[in-house]
Amino acid sequence: MLATLRGGSLLIWDNQTGEEVRRFRTRDDVWSAAFSPDGERVLARFYFDADEPVLLDAHTGAAEHTFQMPDQMGQVAVGFDGESLLMGLPFGYVALFDASTGVERMRFPTLGLVSEAGVQLLQQTSVALSPDGTRALAVIGENSEVIIWDTETGTEVLRFATNIDVEDATFSPDGQLVLTAIQWGVSATVTG
Repeated sequence: MLATLRGGSLLIWDNQTGEEVRRFRTRDDVWSAAFSPDGERVLARFYFDADEPVLLDAHTGAAEHTFQMPDQMGQVAVGFDGESLLMGLPFGYVALFDASTGVERMRFPTLGLVSEAGVQLLQQTSVALSPDGTRALAVIGENSEVIIWDTETGTEVLRFATNIDVEDATFSPDGQLVLTAIQWGVSATVTG
């Protein structure tokens, strides 16, 4: 279990006993953090430097890699292989990165409806990678849509409207379902 604290600390807890296992200071307040699947690294977003996510050693807190982002990033997800990072960016796309090198592998556009001012670029409220790494998803809160892409080709393979404000979403362990969480309930959808 991982927790963040204002004042710049990450806390790691034992989820069987509730005991604090490890605590290390960070350079800034932590906005959000996620473990890599092997538990060896933590991807952290800092409150004042949200455009530069950092991959940290989960044992020492030492920074292994800082990702230089062109825009302030939004939501993040760590792939089940521990080598892929999916990051939402507020100006119309989601990007897939290599966790070891920081190299951007693929961009997925989140284009919305065309308005009088042109194409509306929609911000994601959640992003996720399928367990096998072949699909990426983003939840677009403004229009209650879930978009799914093929991570090899970058092609949009599915877009569906939930007709509700989705706060978060994730793939099931077998990758066949998408679980969406809303403020007043939960829904599940087959993604096939």
